[in-house]
Amino acid sequence: MFTFTPASIAPEHKRIFLIAAAAAAAIALTVVAVRSSTSTDKPLSKRQLARLSPDERRALVQTLRQRAEAATQADDYERAVELYTRALAAADASAVAALHTSRAWCYASMRPPRHREVVRDCDAALALDPLDAMAVLRRSIALQELKAMGER
Repeated sequence: MFTFTPASIAPEHKRIFLIAAAAAAAIALTVVAVRSSTSTDKPLSKRQLARLSPDERRALVQTLRQRAEAATQADDYERAVELYTRALAAADASAVAALHTSRAWCYASMRPPRHREVVRDCDAALALDPLDAMAVLRRSIALQELKAMGER
């Protein structure tokens, strides 16, 4: 393996070497900044989401979904709703209906339940997948609850 040392570089090539090294450092810093911005601890802007490759977006959605499921198991429905909402912002069309149905479950599980949001999410899921049985079931239960409360 060949290593560069200042003595091994011809004087006329030092400037080119320094420019190339500076460019490589700038690229490395950009990659680190983008990768750290795809952390699931803070929401990404639309511009940041647009820069992600489809594989990176799928991985981000999967991570957010797993964290939302963990929050649901811990009965932290507010956090789960936040994570599902962020996953929806990054998801491609194939995952949107399932994310809406999962977020509807979180709204239904809150105390007090947020039935209007359940209906809204289930409507969105059914618009994408009319055969989604869980969306139909959750929507019908939420509509019955709203009717019983005299709100629908």
